Amino acid sequence: MKDDVRNWHCRNCGRSNSTPIEADGKVKCDFCHWVVRIQPSRERGGEASGQIARRPTRIA
Repeated sequence: MKDDVRNWHCRNCGRSNSTPIEADGKVKCDFCHWVVRIQPSRERGGEASGQIARRPTRIA
């Protein structure tokens, strides 16, 4: 089952893709045909636990 389409960059070839995301988070690169699991976007507030910033944020 396909979920939605999002722009992402392949970690293998570095090219930009706009392909459907599977329900389990896997995508297939249109150029090198690698199947990889994409990471949540930090800009959208979707950080996974392994991606959370290790440095404390500064309060001004």
